[in-house]
Amino acid sequence: MTPSVGGKLFLVLLGSDLKTYYILFPNRLDGENDLTANVARTLPGTQWKIAAGGPAGKDHILALVVPADAAINRRLEELPSDPTGTYRILPAELKNRRHLVKSWLTSDTDGRLVKFAAARAVVEETP
Repeated sequence: MTPSVGGKLFLVLLGSDLKTYYILFPNRLDGENDLTANVARTLPGTQWKIAAGGPAGKDHILALVVPADAAINRRLEELPSDPTGTYRILPAELKNRRHLVKSWLTSDTDGRLVKFAAARAVVEETP
């Protein structure tokens, strides 16, 4: 992908079981999520791969680009990791969805909403 704006890139997965949010990127294997406008970026990086874990159904992936000074980088460290220690996770509950949205879309300095770019993809997992 080649972004038209710079900032920090985040990938969030709501798995096919609809029980957990996974912060796919940045992760413990690849934490460099800076984007430069008009410079191509390939994901996943060579140091990490994504394997389907089931069950059969639809995975929802949200890509967000936020300003470099958004508060989320620091707040991600507060989230627990999955059993492999690679990805940050949260149960897919309404309160956690609100927490993630607030974390991504507010600034560190004044709590105001920030401008962002987003795209969503749906991936079908089959048995």
